[in-house]
Amino acid sequence: MSAAAKKITGSFVALITPFDRSGAVDIGAFRELLQFHEANGTSAVLIMGSTGEVSMLSQDDKRKIIVETSKMKSEKMPIFFGCTGNNTDTTIDNFKFAKDNVADGAILAAPAYICAPEADIERYFLEIADATDLPLGLYNNPPRVKSDLHWDHLLRIFKHPNYVIH
Repeated sequence: MSAAAKKITGSFVALITPFDRSGAVDIGAFRELLQFHEANGTSAVLIMGSTGEVSMLSQDDKRKIIVETSKMKSEKMPIFFGCTGNNTDTTIDNFKFAKDNVADGAILAAPAYICAPEADIERYFLEIADATDLPLGLYNNPPRVKSDLHWDHLLRIFKHPNYVIH
């Protein structure tokens, strides 16, 4: 099925990353969160978005979360992962890892604090989309990237068939 055929409608919830008392990622609590959202009609969830404390996670923690929560997937509620890295190559590697672990899709933001011109950020979003066939969402987050994409850039990006979350 093409990415465009997987458009998400309804409630798309960005989850927190639960931690146990020792500060480790709590995989059991992830299971509870996913079961709650599925039972209550959430259409899809985002794990490791900006709400998910992603900047506080090690690369090993991020990979562990993808591996373990992917095992909890169901047909009823797709799981998307925040896969943004500090540069294009790292981001593409993150997308490949998510896809290899049967992610349903991924959300992408511009790398934090790069302060790139809008044309460069647009090119980044399109390069990533060309490098994967995962369904994608774009997170335009001006406080994080110090740039707010103009709707002209967003409309061009959203013409790419992999962008299903606008």
